[in-house]
Amino acid sequence: MYTQCPTCRATFRIDINKLRESRGKVICRDCQTPFNALNALAESPKDFPKAPPIRRPVASPAAGVEGQDAQHAMLPPLRGGGLPSLRAVGGLVARPQRTERDREDEEPRGPELGSGLCWWLGALAMAVLLVWQVNVFEGARLAQNERVRPWLELMCESLGCELSPYKDTRQIQVVDRALLPAPDDVDGYEFRLIIANQSALAQAFPSIRLVLSELGGRPSASRTFSPDEYLEAPRPGKMPVGKPFEIRLLIAKPSSEVGGFSFELI
Repeated sequence: MYTQCPTCRATFRIDINKLRESRGKVICRDCQTPFNALNALAESPKDFPKAPPIRRPVASPAAGVEGQDAQHAMLPPLRGGGLPSLRAVGGLVARPQRTERDREDEEPRGPELGSGLCWWLGALAMAVLLVWQVNVFEGARLAQNERVRPWLELMCESLGCELSPYKDTRQIQVVDRALLPAPDDVDGYEFRLIIANQSALAQAFPSIRLVLSELGGRPSASRTFSPDEYLEAPRPGKMPVGKPFEIRLLIAKPSSEVGGFSFELI
């Protein structure tokens, strides 16, 4: 597409996209005359009438709008600093040249948003990695801390992980214990133990290691009882907080006389 300056008759090739952006308003590079290119469009330079060029001086800034079309002089500046200029080169025509500011304005602004999103995704990935490392290397120890465990349980609900059962035998209070003769139909002893969970959290039942000793104090028999062996059905899931729990164990009579006993919660 071509257009012709109505003042100096210079012919130029014009970019349709640029023409659309400026709404047809252009400035001749030869004589600096602003004009509407839509009034003089042709498919070929040969379609324009050949007339002698008419030159006129360019109005100075002090001249105001004198010597120019008032409609062009009052046009607001377009993006890129003004109306698109055209320039004739050796009888041929040249496309309007883009300025550096035009190129910057045409660049997409997406990378700024993308970089911020990548930063947040990276921070989230680092946080997940940190939680995973803590769970692997310190998870077992932290899971037994009654202050930290509730936070770990909330975190595991979100991440789909599972904590090891909470058990702290130091928080189990021994209320009473005794070693008595077994009922008449059993030749042995009955070990009775009452314990209570003093922790702030419900915890797993402990194993019990019972040791019988002779009159002289030397151990004569020992055994470790797991929760499955001393809990009656239906088995409770965990030791409730602050509630006493009674345990009864029947033990066969050893070969030597029993002089005492000891036990340990494991």
